[in-house]
Amino acid sequence: MRVIELGGGIGLTALCLAHLGCNIITSDLPFVISTCLAKNIENNIPRLPPSAGEILVRELDWTVDPTNWVWDDPDTITSPTCAPSAEQQNLPYAFNLIVSADTIYSPALVTPFLRTIHALCTLSLARSSSSRAPVVFICLERRDPAVTDRTLEDAQHIWGFTVTRVPPRKVSKALRMSGLKWDKEDWEGVELWKLILQVTNPAEQRGL
Repeated sequence: MRVIELGGGIGLTALCLAHLGCNIITSDLPFVISTCLAKNIENNIPRLPPSAGEILVRELDWTVDPTNWVWDDPDTITSPTCAPSAEQQNLPYAFNLIVSADTIYSPALVTPFLRTIHALCTLSLARSSSSRAPVVFICLERRDPAVTDRTLEDAQHIWGFTVTRVPPRKVSKALRMSGLKWDKEDWEGVELWKLILQVTNPAEQRGL
């Protein structure tokens, strides 16, 4: 399973997914990477089991146009020193899953955030023989209901995603099965949304 995370934060999600065997790129802005993300990943990788997946930490600024992304830099996806070549822009592999948590809070970031997700899906389709785009999971709290509603509506009506909320009962069941001893109030306001890019012409999406 190949995963990319938008907004890695302290690195907990990346470590959990790697523990499950996923190979993951966790991304954030430089100041987050330098202050906590990279160090937390480095300190906790030795605690993962031998079966754990690989974790890579990369800078990914959503405001950078996807045409300026590179995939061969060991530190960053979105700070190329020069105009990237076509080879640098090609994904080394397709992603199966895109995850993001607690990243919907600013009206100014709605379009860059969705553009980034759309680009990752499209690039994965171009790299894969499958006609199915990666599954996207967005976990959020409604810090600003208007921003949340706009993000979900734009995802569907502008960017071409189907948008479905994962029922709270399924979230509750997953928490019980995980063994986590969370009180209900710890996660009661959490929403989990599933997005899938609708591919009307798979060959065109894959650049064929």
